[in-house]
Amino acid sequence: MIFRLNNYMKVNLTITKENISSGIRAMPGACPIANSITESVNNITYVSVLPYDATIKVKKGNKLEAYRAIMPKIGNNFVKKFDNGADVAPFKLNINFKKISLDQVGLY
Repeated sequence: MIFRLNNYMKVNLTITKENISSGIRAMPGACPIANSITESVNNITYVSVLPYDATIKVKKGNKLEAYRAIMPKIGNNFVKKFDNGADVAPFKLNINFKKISLDQVGLY
């Protein structure tokens, strides 16, 4: 579920077994959380999930908008465990994105 208000977007995610099994360790655009974001947010063109933040680009009409969120602690711990090869389980995660300028989005 996605809630939008002005320059903010709250995304309620469910990271599933399928997201985990298809996730790629140490790949910010293909980890289980990135896979869940891609499934949940329409018109997404870019996603990068790191232990400390998540960045996305979304196509709106003929332009792009960029959003960044500080990763909640539960997500931070999940990314670290997943990237280090530990067993992880499905869980729910709420991420609060804030709109940023496109030139703030770097490639990780």
